[in-house]
Amino acid sequence: MKQVIIREVISSDTVVLVELSHQLGYSISLADMQANIELCLNDKHYKIFVAEFEHEICGFIGLTVARYLHCSGSWAKVLALIIDEQRRGAKIGSQLLNFAENYAKTRGCDKIELTSGLHRRETGAHEFYFNHGYQGDLTQYFVKKLS
Repeated sequence: MKQVIIREVISSDTVVLVELSHQLGYSISLADMQANIELCLNDKHYKIFVAEFEHEICGFIGLTVARYLHCSGSWAKVLALIIDEQRRGAKIGSQLLNFAENYAKTRGCDKIELTSGLHRRETGAHEFYFNHGYQGDLTQYFVKKLS
């Protein structure tokens, strides 16, 4: 079995990340993805890691690390986790998630969180997160569009 290599994103990965994002229905332009990658490369609080299998990028995970304001410590938030639809079920998502969790621990985080749309329940995304020890809680997610 060949090993998955996980590494930090580089600018030349942009096209593949756009293609992977489109697989999950996210419409992002090449220019916007490039800007997001540059932001992450220049801000120590943001990271994007890609998974390579057989010299091809087959997934990525993005996360941010923040300090609590109301208590001591830090927490991490997974901003995106996308695996190529042809590679789903091959444990690549598990490897990326574990990598991100370990990265968060090295940054002093005591918690990692993520959101997953209700429409992803049918695709097995929620079960995937439950199987990795994530729990739903009693908080309510609020959003307001500003445009």
